[in-house]
Amino acid sequence: EEEIKLVHKYGAVAVEDCAQAYMGSGYYGQTSSDLAMFSFGAIKNKTALGGALFRVKDQKVRSEIQKRTLDYPRKKESYFYKRILKFFLIKLLSSPPLWGIECMIFELMGKRIDKFFYGLTRGFKKGGALQEKLKYRLSKKQLLLLQKRVKEEYPLPSPNLAKIESVLELCKIEYARLGEGALKNSYWLLPMICSKSPELKNLMSKGVYCSNYSTSMIKHGEKDLDMAEAICGITYFSKN
Repeated sequence: EEEIKLVHKYGAVAVEDCAQAYMGSGYYGQTSSDLAMFSFGAIKNKTALGGALFRVKDQKVRSEIQKRTLDYPRKKESYFYKRILKFFLIKLLSSPPLWGIECMIFELMGKRIDKFFYGLTRGFKKGGALQEKLKYRLSKKQLLLLQKRVKEEYPLPSPNLAKIESVLELCKIEYARLGEGALKNSYWLLPMICSKSPELKNLMSKGVYCSNYSTSMIKHGEKDLDMAEAICGITYFSKN
């Protein structure tokens, strides 16, 4: 609330990035913010394989957004079916029985498995203006799935947090969890800072893949610190 007051003090618009904070109906961001954005992208816990929820405080602004988006083309149902098939296969390939084998194969080939999977999960192809690629409406069936996700309730605290922390405890890694004061957090990713240590290299043997490829990583200025995050139960470490 204090940060939002400061933003408004200087006449700016307070926008909340609530990508991992949607925990069911009843919470739509800080009521004092001007815009709160929740994502239901493909790698979220309760995904709709795309789409988002915006809470816009100003009614005139909200009406204008609704008016403009009505002019956007609607995706075909075939697009949604292809995404279902695509992410079913990705889920299958990232299952524990196959993951270790795939890691060994990529290592023998001298290739990066994180780069391969990151490319598969990208929402848009490279090239062109991102703003233009965002200008579309979901297909009717995908929209129904999004509406279902919005109405669902989510357990607090998120079960994902316990799973991630149990792995880190098993590997005896000391770390500082960022944003642990946030009451609404689905933990589809876990931002953290930890000291560099040999244990990080052993995470692969525990079924956790270490990576610095994802563009969502934050490079820390200090040489003795790593930034790490866990996405869909996989922990990625970003090395400086």
